[in-house]
Amino acid sequence: MIIGYVLGFVFLPLSILLFSNALGFTSVSSLLGIPVLLIGAIGIIAVEIGDIIDSHIHGSPLLMYFTGTILAPPGLLYLLSLAVKLPARMTAAMPIMIASFLFVEGVSSFHIGE
Repeated sequence: MIIGYVLGFVFLPLSILLFSNALGFTSVSSLLGIPVLLIGAIGIIAVEIGDIIDSHIHGSPLLMYFTGTILAPPGLLYLLSLAVKLPARMTAAMPIMIASFLFVEGVSSFHIGE
């Protein structure tokens, strides 16, 4: 899925920004008025839904479906945390989780196989 590769490549700099925010190097809280973490959460969900749809279209192995469902929950949890109060430890870990999952998607976008 070319769109997944492009999105992964686009979200790689965002993951680096999230890591630098979480480690205290920068303090960028929003881009164009949208919270950076929200952009990352939506990015993870979009890429994983695209990967699941692409796996279904190309008849990929069942493992590809599981990969998408394992990588999407941090983004879904962040969206849930906007509406419902989650435990403090979970919300404190979300920036690192979202940044690391975005980083994995970004690095995997460099491998355009098939």
